[in-house]
Amino acid sequence: MSTFIVTSDWHIGAPMNSAGCAAESFKEKKYEVVSQISDVIKKKDAKALFILGDLFDSDRVGEPDILRTQVLLSKIKCPIYIMPGNHDWWHQGGTIYAFHRSCEKNQNIHMLLENEPLKVNELPEITFFPSPITRKNPINDTSEWIPKRSTEHGIRIGLLHGGIDTAPGGNIPKEVTKIRDLDFTFLGDWHNPVKIDEKTFYCGSPEPMGFDEKHEGQILIVDIEDGKIKVDPEKVGKVAWHRIEIKLEPKEVGGQGCQSLIQEIDKIDTPPESTVIRLHLSGNLYWDELNELDRYLAELRLSGWAHVDFEDIHVEPVEDIDLNTFPDAIKEVAGEVMDSDAVDVVKRRALMILKSKLEEIQ
Repeated sequence: MSTFIVTSDWHIGAPMNSAGCAAESFKEKKYEVVSQISDVIKKKDAKALFILGDLFDSDRVGEPDILRTQVLLSKIKCPIYIMPGNHDWWHQGGTIYAFHRSCEKNQNIHMLLENEPLKVNELPEITFFPSPITRKNPINDTSEWIPKRSTEHGIRIGLLHGGIDTAPGGNIPKEVTKIRDLDFTFLGDWHNPVKIDEKTFYCGSPEPMGFDEKHEGQILIVDIEDGKIKVDPEKVGKVAWHRIEIKLEPKEVGGQGCQSLIQEIDKIDTPPESTVIRLHLSGNLYWDELNELDRYLAELRLSGWAHVDFEDIHVEPVEDIDLNTFPDAIKEVAGEVMDSDAVDVVKRRALMILKSKLEEIQ
């Protein structure tokens, strides 16, 4: 059995500003992931590593990041094939150009800079078809150059970077594997891993880079045995991003007060030192519950999380309900509630439920 690994979108050098005070820590964890990928390569006895674009975040990546990446990749024992992406597209003076020059003496690191078939000595049964990015925002289908099948190709695997044409700005056909008569296609660009069909995969980034990325960070392990290909994800991510959006309601009207937030925080099972939390809180609480919330949020900042971001906190104190806010048709019913012999807590709860239902209808 032959094994190789496919990955993309490492985005080394990204500022990670969304991580707040944990930005530097999260940048450092990108290098920890490189070491973990190296361990997976050794464990799986992988014959090659393919990085399908956006190894670096941009042309603003400095020399220290470039050289450190080169040193870490030099420690990997299998051949490494690196393709430029739209963030580190190939051009003279660019980041990937500088990285290429730093690797010139390393015979184990290969830059894929041309549209041409690739044969890898360690994987003789396969012909790879890489499509490197040579401009920041290519508008054409970068797979167009792939030649027709030949008996000498063996297994045909496409290596691409970009969006599929059913997504905004995409230029690669969704059925690229079928159209180009490939046996499999692996793509970079999308950070969330996506299986387009049984033979077409976005490998995903090894680390989620923000709150909108719904994955844990992975690489793809590709096994070939007797001409058959098996693709499995391998989790390697080190960091976690949790956005929590909750409307808090007082216990007096059937809500949970601060407990609904506490329960959501308690569900987080990622290591605190590698976890960023962003809170969006709305709703109403009584003053004692608001005080409890303030105490809890203060404790949350000091409880070991990498960063807690109170981005949107709009929790207001519960106020007495003004009967004039009810429509005339309902005002009489509301007045009867207020004049009833029920205890105050029951009357307030009834009026708040009534007002909430009216808002839903409207």
